[in-house]
Amino acid sequence: MKFLILLILVYPRIEVFPRIFEAGKVFEGDLIFAQFKIKNKGNQVLEIFDVKTCCGIKAFIEKLKIFPKDSGFLRFEIIMEKEGEYEQEFLLITNDPYEPKIRLKVKANCLKIPKPDIETEEIIFLKNLTFFEKKDTFINVYNKGDADLILLDAFSKENFFINSKFPIKIPPYKKEIINISYIPEKEIFEDTIRLATNIKGKLYHFIKIMGNAKGNRINLSPLYLKNDTIFIFNSGNEDLFIKKIILKNKIILKNKILKPKEEMRIVLPFKVKKSDLEIDFKIPLIGE
Repeated sequence: MKFLILLILVYPRIEVFPRIFEAGKVFEGDLIFAQFKIKNKGNQVLEIFDVKTCCGIKAFIEKLKIFPKDSGFLRFEIIMEKEGEYEQEFLLITNDPYEPKIRLKVKANCLKIPKPDIETEEIIFLKNLTFFEKKDTFINVYNKGDADLILLDAFSKENFFINSKFPIKIPPYKKEIINISYIPEKEIFEDTIRLATNIKGKLYHFIKIMGNAKGNRINLSPLYLKNDTIFIFNSGNEDLFIKKIILKNKIILKNKILKPKEEMRIVLPFKVKKSDLEIDFKIPLIGE
């Protein structure tokens, strides 16, 4: 008994709080600072010989020697890499004769970072369109993620018209509709819509547009000139898309839609000959 009392009096005694560090709920990629307080309750210097870690985890020891009645801190820095329950054990080795090895634990519940995700049709087929007739179509955009999806903008080639206004915010598990118009110029066509998003690592989302078109039903009256004025009249029942009008190698009009029974006049600062004029309708002009 005397030896036991003497041992208590002349040896260091370690006290660690907590023995289990509960980090609670954290997210993937978070950095945990797990801190343990080490106190020397004995009457001799407490020496920390080693701290055994794993998986590249760093341990920071405030004091390797802790004097009687003094305390210090041991801290671990841990990066949460995977979703799920996390538990890691560490071994603290000291010169305490009663408890030379102490097992410490760090626990956490690692949650997946909320992030948006996009789902659309990969390919949209437009069938039986008419050459140079504007066709409205719709793209359903679904946010299958658990954070807001932001559609920042939409980009297309020349024959597409983006009718929806951006940016568009789509809450988790909700759907929005994008309205676009397309004017085909070929019997078989293929094009791409590019959506800019706020998804990390997936800045753009691509949707392919494919389809076919047939001959234009528009009956266009003869184009004619009068001195310095160009007259074009759409006598048909559908919108007419004028891709461009070129005069002496200079574009004077581009991407103009002429409504049914609508006449367009272009007044020039000089007289013009028909031979100087090039109009790109992409369809035969009646009367030419």
